Amino acid sequence: MKLDNFHLEEYDMTSPIHKTVVIELENDRDGKYYLGNLEYQIEEINKLRENDIINQAYIAFYNEEAVGYISLIYKENRYEISYGIRPKYRGEHLGALLLQEFSEKVFEDNNKINELALMICNQNTSSKKTASLAGYRKETSTKHIQKRL
Repeated sequence: MKLDNFHLEEYDMTSPIHKTVVIELENDRDGKYYLGNLEYQIEEINKLRENDIINQAYIAFYNEEAVGYISLIYKENRYEISYGIRPKYRGEHLGALLLQEFSEKVFEDNNKINELALMICNQNTSSKKTASLAGYRKETSTKHIQKRL
């Protein structure tokens, strides 16, 4: 999938590059704490998999470099995005840019989706800032949303 600044590849467990991104995020203290067990999450996404952008996990490439992970899943009556940026690419606002472009693509490709959610731990101030930069607003202490314009 092509976004303005990113190329997304559906997660492929046989790809060494994809596997490296997931392992790196799982081994990173912040990534592990905030994202949890990504391999389990991807397995759950695959169980729910649809033929479109919903219930998909992707590896994000920026300038030909695998910089992170992003997914969209429908659960608990909401469309929820989860994302993570590899530690060496943090601090460059790539998370906000990826989240913004991915959210726009989701709304563009899916007329039935009117709201996207991010569930962010209260202690995760970086993700709160990223969500705000990407156009999300805080709805509850942990839920940030973006609505279709």
